[in-house]
Amino acid sequence: MQALLLTLLLAETDPPKHVEPGIGILLARVDKLIEIGAIEPALALVERAGSQDPALFSRGFDLALLADKTDPACRDVLTKPTLEPDYTIRIFCHVRNGDWALASFMLENAIALGEIEPRTGLLLDLFLNPDLAESTLPPVPSIEPSPLEFRLFEAIGSPLQTASLPVSFAIADLSGNSGWKAQLEAAERLVKSGALSENQLLGIYTARLPAASGGVWDRVAGLQRFDQALIAGTPREVEAALAEIWPQMTRAGLAVGFARMFGRILMEQPSSQTTDRLRFDIQMLAPIYQTAAQFRPLRDDEDRFLTALAQGTLAQHRPFNDTSTAVLRGFTAQPIPSRLRTLLDQRRLGEVILRSIAAFSDGAAGDSQQLSESLATLQEVGLNTTAQSAALQLLILKRRQ
Repeated sequence: MQALLLTLLLAETDPPKHVEPGIGILLARVDKLIEIGAIEPALALVERAGSQDPALFSRGFDLALLADKTDPACRDVLTKPTLEPDYTIRIFCHVRNGDWALASFMLENAIALGEIEPRTGLLLDLFLNPDLAESTLPPVPSIEPSPLEFRLFEAIGSPLQTASLPVSFAIADLSGNSGWKAQLEAAERLVKSGALSENQLLGIYTARLPAASGGVWDRVAGLQRFDQALIAGTPREVEAALAEIWPQMTRAGLAVGFARMFGRILMEQPSSQTTDRLRFDIQMLAPIYQTAAQFRPLRDDEDRFLTALAQGTLAQHRPFNDTSTAVLRGFTAQPIPSRLRTLLDQRRLGEVILRSIAAFSDGAAGDSQQLSESLATLQEVGLNTTAQSAALQLLILKRRQ
């Protein structure tokens, strides 16, 4: 569902006819991209739109800070001051531009006029005067720091740890400047949110040998062993490495990411009873689920149901638990809600899909009616493979919780 959401947020479409002209829809899209950590796509969206509106300009500057692309953004701030009235940002940009005296003068005036709160003033003072760090402690960070505050703490030598911050800050650790562990943890968070590809995560996982054990280091070591077994190991070594790494990735919420990395190549590997069920789950979670379903021996009701779901032939199959009952209803008997039918008649397709994504989330949390309605609606608008993939992931991952 995250991939579908990302596609919708980035699509170049006209706003709904019932919405008054303005940038409200664009701002909402940008804010949602920021929420899931898709900083580069959000920045590209703002740049493509042009930042002549103060609210959009402000979002663009925050995104530039998160992406560490502040020089072009600061040039805009200094050449278009009416778009960014915030003293803090203008002072920051004057310092970045080398105008230390002007920045210092503006800071003194802003503090005197009460335009800047004391803690922010202290941060800027430390940024302007690095020598103060020897005798002055930095302020306590905000519970929810702004992108500018985040970069100021970094600049004065007291960087904030992104692990405890919203996922939008994780991009700051992808460069590796904060260490490999921080880079690994940031990449995992972004893969789970849908903002980073699994191949990028694999590249970071295999960049070097793990430096310790426990937590992310165990996942790195296990995945490297599995990767090496696939390249040069015997079938028995592949099975042993797979049995070791799969539970670790599942516990970390990375089962789908792992399946996307290795589902296809596992189809080419000889199987055995030891890892048969495990391999089936991985292939059903991967984009190749339809192909994999053709070769699955059917051993029980669950196998038959999942295989039929993957092949789009559910009508004659019996569900195996409450969730699968809701899934069956969504694919065979559930009409789409009348409110969504009305929206479709009004050609508000994007809104219908967004509502279906939200309903699926509620369904995954236990609301079976919402789950059925979501799946029925996705099929109605032609998103059959999205509905199949989402239902397969829900059924398999719920069993493994």
